[in-house]
Amino acid sequence: MTGLGGALATAGTLTAAAAVVEVVRGVRRRSLPLSLPRAVMWLGLAICVIAAPIALVTGRATAAYLMIPGSTVLVVGVVWQVLVRVGLGGLMRPSWVAIGLSIPVTVLALSASPLVLEKLEPSPTSGWLFVPGPLLWLLVVWMCLILLVVAVVEVSQAVQAVGPLRVDVVVDGVRVVVGCTLWFGLVVVEPWRPLLPLAPMAIALGMLAGWRSGRNGSNARGLQVSTSQVLDRISDAVVVLGPDGSVADANDRARSLLLFGPGDRPGLQRRALLDQELRVGIAQDGERTVTLVDGRVVRVRVTTVRELGYPVARIVTARDITELERLRAELHEQASRDPLTGLRNRRHLSSRLSSAMADAARTHTPFCLAMVDLDNLKQLNDGAGHLVGDRALIAVAGVLRDDKRRDDVVVRAGGDEFMVIMPGTCRDHARERAEAWRAAAAAVDLLGGDGDDAGRPAVTLSIGIAQMTPGMLAEDLVNAADEALYVAKTSGRDQVQLTGAPDSVTPA
Repeated sequence: MTGLGGALATAGTLTAAAAVVEVVRGVRRRSLPLSLPRAVMWLGLAICVIAAPIALVTGRATAAYLMIPGSTVLVVGVVWQVLVRVGLGGLMRPSWVAIGLSIPVTVLALSASPLVLEKLEPSPTSGWLFVPGPLLWLLVVWMCLILLVVAVVEVSQAVQAVGPLRVDVVVDGVRVVVGCTLWFGLVVVEPWRPLLPLAPMAIALGMLAGWRSGRNGSNARGLQVSTSQVLDRISDAVVVLGPDGSVADANDRARSLLLFGPGDRPGLQRRALLDQELRVGIAQDGERTVTLVDGRVVRVRVTTVRELGYPVARIVTARDITELERLRAELHEQASRDPLTGLRNRRHLSSRLSSAMADAARTHTPFCLAMVDLDNLKQLNDGAGHLVGDRALIAVAGVLRDDKRRDDVVVRAGGDEFMVIMPGTCRDHARERAEAWRAAAAAVDLLGGDGDDAGRPAVTLSIGIAQMTPGMLAEDLVNAADEALYVAKTSGRDQVQLTGAPDSVTPA
């Protein structure tokens, strides 16, 4: 072994030792995203750099075959690292890895064949002298192609990288290209082949140069974070529209929420289609709620991007609030409905009465409000029990509900009091309906057939009716109906009274 061979063997051994240390270090930090890919890279380098010292020490050129698995493992580590950096680490599935390793495994299995190495002899300076066979050329081209593809992928993603990571990604991509050229250029150019053992050492030194960043923090800094990756991982939909309204870009959430309906397959033709209700909702800047054609509800915010005073794009962000609106509607339903009778409560009356009166005034149709009181509910509760009192309230609610027309609103105003909004109903018709309510209530059997008729509690109603007059407000109409009810109750109960006509209805 010459002095050059000894120096090469020593350098190769030291480099292999450093590579093993980095492998152990990467495995110990495997929780970090890039640690395992880098450990695989160092493992491949360790196998490559140890080949020359073994050949020089043993004098057997067959150690050169270690370059095949070593370079294969190195390429796997490089590809893995790049895919993790660009957010595509999920592509390292066993099926894809098996396809990528098919050629290297075949070459390694046939390594003793002249198809791999036509000539292999010991060398006192480099450890071996060889002439590549056709399978080795195939392996070289295959690995070069894979490395160049991942380098292009990484550099192409650099334009979307955030802050200083853009430079990091470009440098790393260029490093892959240079390493690929150096490594396999030494195989292709015959006069350079004796220098092949130096290639993995040079690559190892380049990787060790990045050790400081890994030591000062975590190697998570090496992860590329692009705007597209960030947008695809947020829950809100983001769409960029061109000046003509066409879809220029959209994140994953937007493609599922806004651009494509159920069962649609994403495609360029569908990218230009937005829900017709959404198109109306995003016509102007601002924030608003839009109900889509399929019934989903989204909260959208529209911002126009301007350059030199001209609109160049519109950014639409949207959040699906369908479930929130459903829960809100349920809460509103619960808050506006009486739990005992199932009727609407006074809260609902307040929101409906004014609008119903406004409609009646606009269409010049009659409008009446009836206030219904269950007579002697307290005495009924005290004498027969609250259960019977509740039955009476439920029975009255049923009577009013059964006679309800499409536009009527029946509410339990509170306690023993009910109110009925009767649009399109004149005073005389309202009185006829109220008398029918009294008759139906009188026929109610609260005891369900138990007990004798003499002790059976009666259900009677006092009813006051007011008809809307021009210029009357909702508060005035309620007061008028209340006055009529007061007259009915003070006149002996179990009767109907109309405002302004106390003698028009006689007690039953």
